[in-house]
Amino acid sequence: MADDDIDTSDISTLGAEFFETADLIMPKGRSSVLVTVDADVLDWFEEQSKDNPHLISDVLREYAETHR
Repeated sequence: MADDDIDTSDISTLGAEFFETADLIMPKGRSSVLVTVDADVLDWFEEQSKDNPHLISDVLREYAETHR
């Protein structure tokens, strides 16, 4: 589906007032860190996804947000 095929007629536009009070929040980005994990745990993550470093990060983020 092309962008032009999407019906956006029911979406209101944001006026100047919104942008005058809006705060731009930029993501902090990622950091590389060396972590030692049990072999069976790493095997499980590798079985789940070829992009397992991002999956591990997502799992850690969910855990951290749950325990804040």
